[in-house]
Amino acid sequence: MLKYNARNDINWYCHFQLDEKEKESFALRSRVRSLEMKLEDVGHLKELEATVHSQKWEEFARLAESMKSLSSTMTRTANGPSHEFS
Repeated sequence: MLKYNARNDINWYCHFQLDEKEKESFALRSRVRSLEMKLEDVGHLKELEATVHSQKWEEFARLAESMKSLSSTMTRTANGPSHEFS
Protein backbone atom coordinates (compact mmCIF):
# COMPACT_ATOMS: atom_id res chain seq x y z
CA MET A 1 0.00 0.00 0.00
CA LEU A 2 1.22 3.52 -0.86
CA LYS A 3 1.68 5.99 1.91
CA TYR A 4 0.25 9.48 1.60
CA ASN A 5 3.05 11.94 1.13
CA ALA A 6 2.10 15.55 1.82
CA ARG A 7 5.42 16.71 0.43
CA ASN A 8 4.44 15.43 -3.04
CA ASP A 9 1.18 17.35 -2.87
CA ILE A 10 3.00 20.51 -1.83
CA ASN A 11 5.56 20.10 -4.61
CA TRP A 12 2.82 19.47 -7.17
CA TYR A 13 0.86 22.50 -5.95
CA CYS A 14 3.96 24.73 -6.04
CA HIS A 15 4.77 23.62 -9.59
CA PHE A 16 1.16 24.15 -10.60
CA GLN A 17 1.17 27.69 -9.18
CA LEU A 18 4.52 28.40 -10.79
CA ASP A 19 3.21 27.25 -14.18
CA GLU A 20 0.11 29.41 -13.76
CA LYS A 21 2.22 32.45 -12.84
CA GLU A 22 4.50 31.86 -15.83
CA LYS A 23 1.46 31.68 -18.13
CA GLU A 24 0.08 34.86 -16.59
CA SER A 25 3.46 36.58 -16.93
CA PHE A 26 3.72 35.55 -20.58
CA ALA A 27 0.19 36.80 -21.28
CA LEU A 28 0.94 40.12 -19.60
CA ARG A 29 4.22 40.56 -21.51
CA SER A 30 2.35 39.84 -24.74
CA ARG A 31 -0.31 42.39 -23.84
CA VAL A 32 2.34 45.00 -22.99
CA ARG A 33 4.09 44.41 -26.33
CA SER A 34 0.78 44.70 -28.16
CA LEU A 35 0.01 47.99 -26.41
CA GLU A 36 3.52 49.30 -27.12
CA MET A 37 3.03 48.55 -30.82
CA LYS A 38 -0.34 50.33 -30.81
CA LEU A 39 1.22 53.30 -29.04
CA GLU A 40 3.98 53.39 -31.65
CA ASP A 41 1.35 53.35 -34.41
CA VAL A 42 -0.50 56.22 -32.74
CA GLY A 43 2.76 58.16 -32.58
CA HIS A 44 3.31 57.67 -36.31
CA LEU A 45 -0.27 58.74 -37.02
CA LYS A 46 0.20 61.89 -34.92
CA GLU A 47 3.37 62.72 -36.87
CA LEU A 48 1.51 62.18 -40.14
CA GLU A 49 -1.38 64.34 -38.95
CA ALA A 50 1.03 67.14 -38.01
CA THR A 51 2.71 66.92 -41.43
CA VAL A 52 -0.62 67.05 -43.27
CA HIS A 53 -1.77 69.93 -41.08
CA SER A 54 1.43 71.84 -41.84
CA GLN A 55 1.08 71.19 -45.57
CA LYS A 56 -2.50 72.48 -45.52
CA TRP A 57 -1.43 75.72 -43.83
CA GLU A 58 1.43 76.14 -46.31
CA GLU A 59 -1.01 75.68 -49.18
CA PHE A 60 -3.39 78.15 -47.55
CA ALA A 61 -0.56 80.69 -47.23
CA ARG A 62 0.34 80.25 -50.92
CA LEU A 63 -3.30 80.69 -51.88
CA ALA A 64 -3.55 83.86 -49.78
CA GLU A 65 -0.37 85.23 -51.40
CA SER A 66 -1.76 84.47 -54.86
CA MET A 67 -5.02 86.20 -54.01
CA LYS A 68 -3.09 89.23 -52.70
CA SER A 69 -1.06 89.37 -55.90
CA LEU A 70 -4.18 89.05 -58.05
CA SER A 71 -5.93 91.78 -56.07
CA SER A 72 -2.92 94.07 -56.45
CA THR A 73 -2.78 93.41 -60.20
CA MET A 74 -6.49 94.04 -60.60
CA THR A 75 -6.25 97.29 -58.60
CA ARG A 76 -3.38 98.54 -60.76
CA THR A 77 -5.28 97.62 -63.91
CA ALA A 78 -8.46 99.33 -62.74
CA ASN A 79 -6.61 102.47 -61.64
CA GLY A 80 -4.21 102.56 -64.59
CA PRO A 81 -4.46 104.98 -67.49
CA SER A 82 -7.64 104.63 -69.40
CA HIS A 83 -7.42 104.44 -73.16
CA GLU A 84 -10.14 106.38 -74.87
CA PHE A 85 -10.76 105.73 -78.47
CA SER A 86 -11.31 108.81 -80.58
